[in-house]
Amino acid sequence: MVASVALSGSAGGFDLGGECEISQQTGWQVGRDMQTRAARGEWEDALEAGMRYIRAMCSNSYRWAEVLDVLLKSPRRDEAFDFLWEMHTRHLDLDDPRIDWKAIEGIQGFGDSEIGKLHERSTREIAALQQEALGRVEWGRSNSKAYWADEVCPGEYCGLGTNVLLDRSYAVYDAPEGGRVGALKRCERIDQLQTKYRSPMVPHVVIYDYEDQTCHRRGARLGCGKFERGDLVYYVIYSGEGFVRVLHDGAEKIVDDPHRLLGDCRFASRRCWVTSLAPASKDQAVVDDQLWVEIQRVDGSKVWTNEIALHSAYEEVDPDPERRKRRQELAAECAKN
Repeated sequence: MVASVALSGSAGGFDLGGECEISQQTGWQVGRDMQTRAARGEWEDALEAGMRYIRAMCSNSYRWAEVLDVLLKSPRRDEAFDFLWEMHTRHLDLDDPRIDWKAIEGIQGFGDSEIGKLHERSTREIAALQQEALGRVEWGRSNSKAYWADEVCPGEYCGLGTNVLLDRSYAVYDAPEGGRVGALKRCERIDQLQTKYRSPMVPHVVIYDYEDQTCHRRGARLGCGKFERGDLVYYVIYSGEGFVRVLHDGAEKIVDDPHRLLGDCRFASRRCWVTSLAPASKDQAVVDDQLWVEIQRVDGSKVWTNEIALHSAYEEVDPDPERRKRRQELAAECAKN
């Protein structure tokens, strides 16, 4: 093992025991072996397997985080500082949700290690950006306006349903948040026409300049414009398949999910370039979200409801036998009426 960064203060790192390779299939097999040996308490063999697991794909942050978890549980946990510093020098994801920072901060000498100093400096800088940005938050209970997004269908396989047979009664309204005009009845067939979504507009701040982010909209890939450090970005809704809809500079943009957009970043990087803002007061608390669906009835009349579920094509991909049975029973019951 090379000299410890924690002890020497040098720009050292972590010895992986060999050169990096590219062998994904072998790597997964070795990863399973690492977990099996760790479960038995065979720490040296587990960590040796862990080094092989990483060497098979050195650019994979997920693998590094898995091995770090084993390292933290082993008698060699104080080597975690060197391990994390190596991740930092390789520009890997130090905000991976599998990294147990609470355990790392509890290791003696963390504050004096290079990774500890980086962590403290980054935490201080991000906190300053968050504090400044809080004063510019616009959407919240103190603002009478609400933000409404169109064409919202959260989640994978989501879509508007046609000829939907209702399994219960649903209250309906003349408009989103409008006046009640009756109810849809069990066994009624309806089409879903469009959606309107009142977003909670969770505020975030950009902590890392991001110039080459790509926007996705209706199958197209468009330039988003630069996200600059200190910019406010409002989370609108998850759009499915790893994408989120945000509001930035007054425009809706669908972007690759910036590292758990509703979560927090400890380090500013391309992997974690935007972090959340905790409301400073009740006046800045985000509004409740509402998903409204416009419904067309058999007679052609149109109403709105915020209770009904949208169509999920996932049932066509992986049908649930119990759900299919319930639908068949509902169809048989409704046919009798």
